[in-house]
Amino acid sequence: MRSVINSLKFGSILILLLLTSCKKDSCQVCTQMISEHYFPNRNGYPKTTSSKYNSCGPANSWIGEQVIIDRETHHDTVYTKILSTDCE
Repeated sequence: MRSVINSLKFGSILILLLLTSCKKDSCQVCTQMISEHYFPNRNGYPKTTSSKYNSCGPANSWIGEQVIIDRETHHDTVYTKILSTDCE
């Protein structure tokens, strides 16, 4: 009986330590923008759209101010897409 009580005490202390040692990850508001350009120009371009979202977790530190540029050429037309993400 004593070993069961000791096991319960140890288990409850372990759970308490786990709960207090886990800190809540901070959340950030991120803005993602997509800019699209054509050369030669097309109607409605260049255009830029943006959206905001919440990001929570340990990966926030590497998200800040990322820029990805994608450029494709089809015959005489060059299409450029710029994706940028910034978190605060």
